Amino acid sequence: MNRISTLLTLALAFFCFLPSKAHPGQLVVQTTDGKKFFLMVDNREQNHRPASRVEVNDLGRMKYRVSVRFENPRMGVFGWDDVQVRNDYRSIYHLVPTRRGYVLDLMREEPIRRHQTPPRNPRRPSGPQAVCSEPMDRDEFQRVMTVLDRSTFDSDKMEVLKRTLSRKCVGSRQVRRMAQQLSHESNKVKFAKKAWLQVTNPESYEQVLEVFSFRSSVREMRQFMYNNPRNTYPDHDYDQDDARGGHYDQDDASCQAPQQPRNPRGPRKATLLTVDQEEMRFVVRKLRGMPNDFKRMDYLEHFLDDHAMTSNQVARIMSNLDHESNKVKIAKQAYTQVQDPHGYDVVLQQLQFQNSRRELRAFIRNGNHF
Repeated sequence: MNRISTLLTLALAFFCFLPSKAHPGQLVVQTTDGKKFFLMVDNREQNHRPASRVEVNDLGRMKYRVSVRFENPRMGVFGWDDVQVRNDYRSIYHLVPTRRGYVLDLMREEPIRRHQTPPRNPRRPSGPQAVCSEPMDRDEFQRVMTVLDRSTFDSDKMEVLKRTLSRKCVGSRQVRRMAQQLSHESNKVKFAKKAWLQVTNPESYEQVLEVFSFRSSVREMRQFMYNNPRNTYPDHDYDQDDARGGHYDQDDASCQAPQQPRNPRGPRKATLLTVDQEEMRFVVRKLRGMPNDFKRMDYLEHFLDDHAMTSNQVARIMSNLDHESNKVKIAKQAYTQVQDPHGYDVVLQQLQFQNSRRELRAFIRNGNHF
């Protein structure tokens, strides 16, 4: 009897002290000069379109053969043996240009945060009254936006959005940003309806209606929200011609959407994201890769909706714009949520003409609304 109890004790101790199962690692390769490339791991191409940053998941071994082929054929192909990827870590490598070509430099290894699976399925609500508590985090949302940006056709983007909504809850601001990536009005309405049923903050869903171009789309969406109520959504008169959220109607160009003055310096500023040095470099590279100010302005206006920058950062992004009028517009929008308004003189120095400086000073002096 004593022998049996001793064996059971040893067996229990053995299983208790077994090491936890290791999870596959991740490999991240990115260029420091913004050059786009194709990444091959063990002779398998990982990205079908050239990119300046490529992530590879679920790498279970310790060492791999890695090679890159740049978008520009003149830059050639570079390869490295025995590239290390540790389990449970994200290994971030930089492609650094040298006189003899490129070298692969390990910048850092950071542990991969693994989320415990909750007892209940958090992926999507079971009905319109179900509540999503948390939207997807910033990193995951940025990955979704990157995939959407690289997709050409609306059909591909809708597949990406469908998969995203099947796995995650979303916030109203995230829904608006994703809907803006769609070209066709009908797809925007379809996506907005599906996202409404699992949005984490339905009380803020009015901002999603701003992506629609026609009043008929706004009315259709309002009717859908009325028929599928969420507990926190305020009542509206859906029979009225309310153009809020639309820009104009094709049949009546005089129906301009009323512009609500916004002042993110108040309570909204606490929800804005700050811009660190690495993200600032990414924004500048993206601006420099755009062909004209039209593309740059569209990107910056959306970016500033979510981020609070410093005065020096605002001046830096303004230096990448060509037209003075666009610089003034971005300076006004950024000032309403800048972290250090007392240092905004550095932004004024980016303006070439005296009348532009006077316009910005008057804006700062007269209310700070945009």
